[in-house]
Amino acid sequence: MREAMCRAVGRYILESYQPKVLYTDAEEQEEKSRKAERRAQEEAARLAAIPPRRYSPAEHFEVGERVTHPKFGQGEVIRSAGKLVEIEFSDGSRRKLAQAR
Repeated sequence: MREAMCRAVGRYILESYQPKVLYTDAEEQEEKSRKAERRAQEEAARLAAIPPRRYSPAEHFEVGERVTHPKFGQGEVIRSAGKLVEIEFSDGSRRKLAQAR
């Protein structure tokens, strides 16, 4: 009797077990990817609409800001820490320049 009961409980557990799905289906992943791409494009368009600021060591800059430097041309702030700002310019060069705190 006990053995039959154990088999019945074991069978019930195996039949009713629903494993958690770790990955969503491909369509859902694709939709998430499209939404992320759309958000990135909207953010890029928003930033492109803002004119670049003229670089001055007396100014403070935030990551993502576009700047114009008289010698190096246009660039984007990629790191801002303390008295230094790192800017990647359109020619691909990166420069660490002074900034106000």
